[in-house]
Amino acid sequence: MSASSTAASKHHTFTSPESFGLFMEALRGLQTYADESEQLAPDAKRLDENLDCALEALTRCHEDFPDDLLPRYYLGIALTMRNQHLYADAILQAITRGERGQGTSPTAAVPQNILSVILEPRPWPLLDRAINLFEQVIEDGYAVLGQAAKFNLAHVYAKRDAPGDLEKSLSVVDTITRPSGNAPALSGRFHRWSLSLRYFQKKYAAGQRAYRESVALGFQATTLATAVRAREAIETDDEAAYIASLQAITTLRDEIEQAKSLNPEAKHDLLADSCTKTGFVILLHSIRHSGEESDLKTAESSISRALNYKPFWIPAQTYLALVHVAQARLDDAKKELESVLGSVASQ
Repeated sequence: MSASSTAASKHHTFTSPESFGLFMEALRGLQTYADESEQLAPDAKRLDENLDCALEALTRCHEDFPDDLLPRYYLGIALTMRNQHLYADAILQAITRGERGQGTSPTAAVPQNILSVILEPRPWPLLDRAINLFEQVIEDGYAVLGQAAKFNLAHVYAKRDAPGDLEKSLSVVDTITRPSGNAPALSGRFHRWSLSLRYFQKKYAAGQRAYRESVALGFQATTLATAVRAREAIETDDEAAYIASLQAITTLRDEIEQAKSLNPEAKHDLLADSCTKTGFVILLHSIRHSGEESDLKTAESSISRALNYKPFWIPAQTYLALVHVAQARLDDAKKELESVLGSVASQ
């Protein structure tokens, strides 16, 4: 085995039992966090403790075993999850301050003031760090993990939305490989040799799984790219490009529903993501056009549909809260955010 192949193998596996143990500890924390977040009334303390535990384990693992790619990749994921939590909290705090400032004579301007505070550009250091980690994975990673890191990098750029980030997001998405052709087929020529058959059955199953994952990633990447183009069209007041992008997302949703290689759960995840991004884009369009009521209703409907596909999904709940702020339904917005942040956050 050459030195280069040894180094590559070192990157793709765990370099010690301690590294693997820390990684598994982190995964348990992330899973417990996800399970708690799917409760009707999640506990804020449990949410914070499990996410912090996962972040601590992944940070230690990455610092002590910097050549291990999986901890590096999942640290980027965990940082984006924590940032998502902070974003929801920032929205709730803005609503609270807005309500206090309105006194006993609420005005129609209060929701708009809250939205302007929420959507104002600000630093997101956790996203900055996640970007750096995903870039390292892309540089050092193998094909499968590298493709996933590219998508997450593009997604983080779109979330951070600093000057030039939307363009960066699109440039990364364009490098993601989409699947071509059909799923791999199992040859029948090995049916007389049982050992060979079992070997090729395993290879076939792995190939099928990899193909399904690449199909799903392709849909995710295309959905993200189309939503980013819609946001660019909003910023430049290109109404024709905006409408075309929304139509493209709808067409892509039909393709997801008809994809034979995806099971219902995978389709629901993709459709929830599509509906959430669509709702957020329409909300931004409404804000750009002084709160078009019809836009707000459409945005609410789209995100509510996402939550039908994937109940208690944090991105959808967070963006639905923003829609409710724009609709001057501040109590409804707080309920969504308290479901994200946990019960203690409302006390």
